[in-house]
Amino acid sequence: MYENKYWTQEEIEKYLKELGEYNRNKEAKIDMHNHTQGSDGEDSPLMLLLRAHNMGLETISFTDHNSVKGYSILQEQIEKLLTYLEEINSRTDLNKE
Repeated sequence: MYENKYWTQEEIEKYLKELGEYNRNKEAKIDMHNHTQGSDGEDSPLMLLLRAHNMGLETISFTDHNSVKGYSILQEQIEKLLTYLEEINSRTDLNKE
């Protein structure tokens, strides 16, 4: 059995047991095969993320061919989105009725 310098064998077995019980009582909502514009997909990473959220997925992964570009594209898109939202927030006085 696997043991490392951070977890004891007992801790690993306890964690795996708890994880197994959690997974038996929960239906997984995941999609582990998505291609972005980083390879041969049609959608941007942010669009895939939003679509997955709307579908109720809890976990997705990008599986672009020979590339992790989708993750860097997503980071750029999220930064732009956050900047945009901050600009909207700064122009909107929420105290006005």
